[in-house]
Amino acid sequence: MIPPIMPSSIPIEPTAGTNSAAAQDKEDVALRQACLQFEEVFTATLLKKGLTQAAEAWGDEEEGANTAYKEMAFEQMAQHLGGMHLLGLADTLYSQIKQSGSNLGGDDR
Repeated sequence: MIPPIMPSSIPIEPTAGTNSAAAQDKEDVALRQACLQFEEVFTATLLKKGLTQAAEAWGDEEEGANTAYKEMAFEQMAQHLGGMHLLGLADTLYSQIKQSGSNLGGDDR
C-alpha cells in the first residue's frame, strides 16, 4: 500500500508554475481589501442602525421626505466614518486570517 501524500511532504519551489510570489502578493492585497471593506460595511451598518434607533427613541419619527433625507444623511455619515477604519477591525481580521493560513481563493485541494 502506498502512503498518501501529505501537503507538507510536497516540496514547494518559488519558481514552480506562474510567479508564486506575485500570486501571493495579489492574494494578500485582495485579502487586505476584503478586510477593509468588511470593516467599512460593519461600521456603517452599526452606526446607521444606532442613529436610526436613537432618533426613534427620542421620538423623532417624522413621516415623508424628511425621514428619507435623515436616513440618507445617516447612511452617508456612517459610510464616511466606516471608511476611516477607526475601529482597527480590518487589521485584526487580516492578521487572524493570515495566521490561520486560510485560502482566499476558496480551493479546498
